[in-house]
Amino acid sequence: MQKRFIILILICLQQLYSENGSKDFTEYKVHLKGMGPIHIGASVEQIEKILGAKLTQEGDAEGEDNCTSFHLDENHSLWFLFVGKSKKSIRLARIYINNPNMTTLSGIQIGDPIAKLKQVYKGKLKEGREHYSNYLQFTYIPIDISDKSYGIIFETDNKNITEISVGKYPELQLAEGCS
Repeated sequence: MQKRFIILILICLQQLYSENGSKDFTEYKVHLKGMGPIHIGASVEQIEKILGAKLTQEGDAEGEDNCTSFHLDENHSLWFLFVGKSKKSIRLARIYINNPNMTTLSGIQIGDPIAKLKQVYKGKLKEGREHYSNYLQFTYIPIDISDKSYGIIFETDNKNITEISVGKYPELQLAEGCS
């Protein structure tokens, strides 16, 4: 009888965890060194623990830097780029955010007009062009010298923000994933 009761409790706890295990990452604010509690330099395991969900790897690690990417969900609204000296030591280098519900600490989100971006980050943006589309792209340039290794990129369709990407250099400058 006692054994059945324990098994029933374990089944209930497992069901509860599987329904509520993953966290709502859209509440996390995008910042210069990551997104909420997820920081550049974190391991895959650390991020999975924070999110309460498994990441899906896209292909094998490639090149000298063992570069590889992972995504969180079927919508691909959150991508993580990892690099490292070995496949076992890869660390987060860049986050691609395609979820319109996420905002930066300054309140910028996907869908916002370029004018709002320029107003909020006045004097702190470097304007450029996206590698493939040639659309306007803006890079937030940190003021503090200790933050110069990090940046935030705002991709646009020449009117509104379409993607936000945060990470460290040189990975932040890569045109597509690991290349």
